[in-house]
Amino acid sequence: MKVIFCFFFFFSFLLSQTTITHIKIHNAISPGTAQYLKDAFLQSKEDKTSLMLIELDTPGGLATSMREMIQNILNSDIPVIMFVSPKGSRAASAGTYLMYASHIAAMTPGSNIGAATPVNLMQAPKAPKIIEKVGDKNEPLNKKINNDKTAMEKKVINDAIAYIKSIAEFKNRNISWAVASKVAHRDLIQQAKAG
Repeated sequence: MKVIFCFFFFFSFLLSQTTITHIKIHNAISPGTAQYLKDAFLQSKEDKTSLMLIELDTPGGLATSMREMIQNILNSDIPVIMFVSPKGSRAASAGTYLMYASHIAAMTPGSNIGAATPVNLMQAPKAPKIIEKVGDKNEPLNKKINNDKTAMEKKVINDAIAYIKSIAEFKNRNISWAVASKVAHRDLIQQAKAG
């Protein structure tokens, strides 16, 4: 029922209003992408458009740029429709957050959304292999150092979960799916590292 109402609202809105802003984001989310969206909102205000349609196909990108874009969407004076298009496109990682922040989220058949766990693009330096005497055993000290990195990764993931959860609550979206998709993806990463 909710879906039918959204489509009815969307099409009746389009029929009653004549001017929309239409942009395409078909690349990684970056400072340039954030500026592109900001410029589109400024142009939209100048043109007095009543709706923004964003065609999206992204593997994700920088969290800082994504957060800037989400702030623009959440504070927009006009509705924002995020549309994963063309067929075979994706709204992965940062794209998932953008979809959650939009007023209306739509996807073409054959497109996908998800895999929204933050990843570190910079490889952490490896700890030197130092042997420490623990009881009767010699144990590498770098194992303890690497556990600290895991603690930082957990902080980043917990922050990302809190952020998507707050967006989902604000936009009345599926909170459990948002959180579950992040936790499931995190678990897959951990399994890949272990295997």
